[in-house]
Amino acid sequence: MTVLTLKRTNEKIVHTTSKFTFNNKLFLTFEKLSKDVSTEYTTDTEIKYIVDNVSKIYKILHRIHGFPYLFDIFEIEQKDFFWLKFDESPDLTTKKNIDSVINSTKLKFATIASTTIGSKHVDTIRNFKCQAESINSLYTVFKYLFCFKHLKKNGNLVVAFYNLCYPRHVDTILLGLLLFDDLSIYSGHDVYVLFKNFNPKITQKKLYDILIHNKPFHIDCDSKKRKSILQLFQRHVKKKISILRSIKSRNIEELLSQMYTVFINRLHDTKNEKLYNIFKHNINLSFNASFKKLITSDKIYKIHSAINRGEGGFLRKIIQKNQFAKCLEIGMAFGISSLYITGSFESKHGSLISIDPYQTKQWNKMGVHLLQHENMSKRHTLIQKKSYVALPELLHKFGEQSFDLVFIDGFHTFDYTLVDMFFSDKLLRIGGIMIIDDALHTSVKKCVCYATNNYTHFKKISSPSTVAAYRKNKHDTRSWDFHRHF
Repeated sequence: MTVLTLKRTNEKIVHTTSKFTFNNKLFLTFEKLSKDVSTEYTTDTEIKYIVDNVSKIYKILHRIHGFPYLFDIFEIEQKDFFWLKFDESPDLTTKKNIDSVINSTKLKFATIASTTIGSKHVDTIRNFKCQAESINSLYTVFKYLFCFKHLKKNGNLVVAFYNLCYPRHVDTILLGLLLFDDLSIYSGHDVYVLFKNFNPKITQKKLYDILIHNKPFHIDCDSKKRKSILQLFQRHVKKKISILRSIKSRNIEELLSQMYTVFINRLHDTKNEKLYNIFKHNINLSFNASFKKLITSDKIYKIHSAINRGEGGFLRKIIQKNQFAKCLEIGMAFGISSLYITGSFESKHGSLISIDPYQTKQWNKMGVHLLQHENMSKRHTLIQKKSYVALPELLHKFGEQSFDLVFIDGFHTFDYTLVDMFFSDKLLRIGGIMIIDDALHTSVKKCVCYATNNYTHFKKISSPSTVAAYRKNKHDTRSWDFHRHF
């Protein structure tokens, strides 16, 4: 774990008219690459695709795990937590405008966590534009001012720093030691600073001067502190440079490997086993959805047969909403659907049986390896037999109405799909759900039409257009000669 902790000593602020620059080749390289990629982003469709999808992966993972993960890293409680975020960028050019924003919130909090303020700056940050960081530095000073009214004595502040190509960040962070007793800096995909124990030793007036007049300033402090922050920035920027070079060279394989390493390293930083497993589970799902790639044992594979994010999200929602614990799937392939299902179980007793006669011969056990890699093997059983053999055996072993959910994604001919549906009906309990993948495929679509018109003990439920879903509402009471045209 990369966490740098610094304590307040004898820091003081010194105003200066000199410009701050990093006389360092590393930061200049990062700034140039950032600008190059940002420029090409608007004209090069391939780079735009890569940047958009890298951003999408990070955004999804951060939305799911961002602050809970940070609270775990920093070992602080989530109670009394407030996320400071504004839809539009506030005008910070006058004291009146600043006070108006600060006074719009009436409560006091133990912990304030903040992201970049203002939607109009989000795109510039996401697209690696360094100039956004100068804006971010000013907003950090604003957040310090915000603390005077809204942070309890000895409260905490969490601030995110993104690209780190703006030199004043070192001084902006050190400025925090004039407001808080100590700070911890965590370097993951981005850099996060936890300022601990609000106990200001600086007047609000000085902060207003810095913010309104954008006065250059320098923090006079122990040189070791400045050096340690700079070294952390350097390590962080080196990782960013590698990612930018991969984007610029259009090296998708190298980019995915780097991004995967970044996210896996984050996993090793958390002590929360549940958070670890959920986060790891979502990494491969995000990589698959964005790039059609699968990563197991540090190898990258191209996926050509898997459910998409919408279908996977639908599976997860169905399982969690109904608290399903016993599931069956027909067809496993790369194991993406298996990963969605096993990762959705709320119960520790949740289990999945996959029927796939070709898992070894055709798929090289990729699905099995994926579940092993994701620590889901204990919840999974593979049957390498054809479904028309395996399903009757399951019926004999477990009996009728023994499963909560059946996901059908096997051989797609009309007759094979109909056989899978027939046995799925027998195996499903009342209240269970049958989901048929590739519902728009010609032969599968015929089976869907048949089920809709003839399975009167099932009710079709809302689903993505590419799958058909039915809930079993009652026992089959049809007469021996029942039939409706389809």
